[in-house]
Amino acid sequence: MFKQSSSTRPLIGSTGFNKLSPAQSIRLEQPVTMDEVKRAVCDCDGSKAPEPDGFTFSFYKTTWSLIRNEVFHMISKFFRIEKLLKGVTTSYVTSVPKNAHPTKLTEFRLISLIHGLYKIVGKLLLSRLHIVMATLISSYQTSFISGRKILDGFMIANDVIHFIKKRWLE
Repeated sequence: MFKQSSSTRPLIGSTGFNKLSPAQSIRLEQPVTMDEVKRAVCDCDGSKAPEPDGFTFSFYKTTWSLIRNEVFHMISKFFRIEKLLKGVTTSYVTSVPKNAHPTKLTEFRLISLIHGLYKIVGKLLLSRLHIVMATLISSYQTSFISGRKILDGFMIANDVIHFIKKRWLE
């Protein structure tokens, strides 16, 4: 009952998924540079909700000349060992009132306080993936890609259905 079958298993063949070139793969895994980290910090909005330690990105931006080496050290360590300290990955959820005297649950907005280093790592990974996304994503995918709209797919499908109906009625 448990012996292996002698029949051959069917093969799916090529899946048709796009793949990264070896050069693209190497580029994704390069060590992070100080310029990349600085760009990620500068791209973050300084007026958003504070982190669990109370700092906003305005703090990172205004004190960058003092803290850049420590921030760079922690970020580059993540890219080497692929792990962040537990305190960096901790987030807190809190509710912020939408008006002066909230009385209903719908009058609160939930926000998540995430550590700035975690946001920087996310920005760095996103910027690196952004470079190769056009290679990986099919030209037929119409959503979640810059310059493409989710409604494009529906409009194309609608046009195809309209065309088929028109041909059937003629």
